[in-house]
Amino acid sequence: MSRRPLVPRDLFAVRWLSDVQVSPDGTRAACVETRLDEALDGLRSQILLLDVERGGVVGSPSPDDASDHAPRWSPDGSRLAFVGVRGDASRLFLIDRDGGSDTSMPGAPDGVGEAAWSPDGSHLALSVSTPIPQSHDVLIDVTDDHYKRDGNPVGVGRASSAIWVVPAGGGGGMALTSGRATDRRPAWSPDGATVAFLSDRGLEGRATQVANVWRVDPTGGGRGPEPPAQVTDSSGPVTAFCWSPDAARIAVLGHGLGEATGIGWRLRIVDANGRGRPTTEVRLADDPPFALGLTTRSDDSRGMGDATMCWLDDADGGRIWTRWADGGRGALGWIALDGRWRMVIGGDRAVLSWSLAPAADRLAFIASDADDPGEVTIATLEGVDERVASRQNEDWRALVDLGTTEVVAATGPGGLPVEAWLTRPPASVSAPVPCPVIVSVHGGPHYSVGARFSFETHRLAALGYAVLSPDPRGSMGYGDAFGSAVIGDWGGDDLADILATVDMVAGSRGLDEERLAITGVSYGGYMTLWAITQDDRFRAAISENGISDLVSAFGTGEDGGTSFLVEMGGAPWERPAAWTDRSPIRYADRITTPLLLLHAELDQNCTIGQSEEMYTSLRILGRDVEFVRVPGEGHLMDLVGSARFRMARMARTAEFLAVQLAV
Repeated sequence: MSRRPLVPRDLFAVRWLSDVQVSPDGTRAACVETRLDEALDGLRSQILLLDVERGGVVGSPSPDDASDHAPRWSPDGSRLAFVGVRGDASRLFLIDRDGGSDTSMPGAPDGVGEAAWSPDGSHLALSVSTPIPQSHDVLIDVTDDHYKRDGNPVGVGRASSAIWVVPAGGGGGMALTSGRATDRRPAWSPDGATVAFLSDRGLEGRATQVANVWRVDPTGGGRGPEPPAQVTDSSGPVTAFCWSPDAARIAVLGHGLGEATGIGWRLRIVDANGRGRPTTEVRLADDPPFALGLTTRSDDSRGMGDATMCWLDDADGGRIWTRWADGGRGALGWIALDGRWRMVIGGDRAVLSWSLAPAADRLAFIASDADDPGEVTIATLEGVDERVASRQNEDWRALVDLGTTEVVAATGPGGLPVEAWLTRPPASVSAPVPCPVIVSVHGGPHYSVGARFSFETHRLAALGYAVLSPDPRGSMGYGDAFGSAVIGDWGGDDLADILATVDMVAGSRGLDEERLAITGVSYGGYMTLWAITQDDRFRAAISENGISDLVSAFGTGEDGGTSFLVEMGGAPWERPAAWTDRSPIRYADRITTPLLLLHAELDQNCTIGQSEEMYTSLRILGRDVEFVRVPGEGHLMDLVGSARFRMARMARTAEFLAVQLAV
């Protein structure tokens, strides 16, 4: 049977798998399947139970309109806990290993976000959110940095969350923490005596990426819970952690550089009773350039995937498993305390989620590549004998003809190597020769793209365009110097890197140097606007939720200005030239490229005023500009937006490109 080109409605057929959890005996796996539902006009997720030996789905406890997530096996593997949204309530549910009817956990509060089993299976620790009511006051006092939340009207603020413990057999639960902090990711110590968690405790009200590991005794020695104690030292962010097998230490992924961005996470070890003392960093042998805890990003709601760690015991003190971004690829492996490391799952793909069943020598993981959204795959702990345990996208992929993707190597300023990914139209498409090229600039700016399925890339390729996705300076996974090179230099060498990749492909390889377009979201939207003020080679540009004026963008986002202070290398009054000279709005009169601006009205990261300023300026100048406002959506509209928005967006951008590039 011949395959057909991809069409926008194929987005309803794609299944995005995440959060895989293999049972302790290695015979079952659970994962989350997310889909875009047309009838419900949004994303829906369900829990899938898989047979590891035979492959395939053996059951699901989730109704058709579910928003279920966070499956977690009990220590004996007989039960599965998960979080299910029923109506407006997020509750904890339990099922047996074969997926019998779900049972809401009695005694567990509403607002559950995630759960962790105690080592003996008698209790579960939960993170529980407290809803924040919308203020209807005539006047709303702003008292901290958290008065904005993306996708919501101003004044909603940020929810707090607490750690609870509940008996697995039902009964009254007990809050272990309280207050305005965001307490999350609970994890029991292997001896069951302590619950550790991540928190911004002590930093409430501040917009900061700094976080710490805290711990709390769930019983207080029979006296009730005691106040939580800080474990790490507040020197920087912590993105993930895990206990040592002897419960004496905690491994964390983070760094001690405060608010610094573009810097890879370090593996650090701290005494579990550290009470804020500094951590010890594990120095990796051979100083690899990869970025721990990260993976390659794309245009689906899984984002960077699961920042998971696991410490397995051995004669040398243990091996700590984690993922890392290796250029435009995402790998999985382990690191020993002496700095030795090994990549277990690698190749031209991106590992998004994984879990281990050491007693059964089982490794379960979900990896996506340029042609595949990803399935659950099973292997040994040595990474051999891989076999697919789910086939949720198999039928759809058999119908659709996708373009081919190759790596392009270029050289940026200073002789620095720059990587890009070129996807050509599929054979089933009658693409013009030479083929027009769309340069797609990723956001962040501190993540990488590459060996991971992108629906948007394949949609554009199916329209007859070649899509070039560069990883310019600022992209992580290429070393700290590369990832942090854009700090204080947005629009400098990063633009030069992008243009270097364009120069490598345009006018050769059957690609058209006369019909070039550029597009991007967030920082990619900024770079789109900046590029067309600095270079006139592009015949079309699409900026989505972009930034036109760095000065007016400062302090208007939900993070209280923290990210821009770091990215610009100082405040506007400290480095005024850096803020004004690299703002596209300053050079609006140079723009001759036809421009389409799309912006979410509830974007609280890059507010809609950024596109309003550029639109107004270009209208005054009499330039070719279109402005599309998107009601009801936030900054991540391309990842979690409604079905109606996504279909309308694809139609509008296809129409714009067809007119401007004459395809």
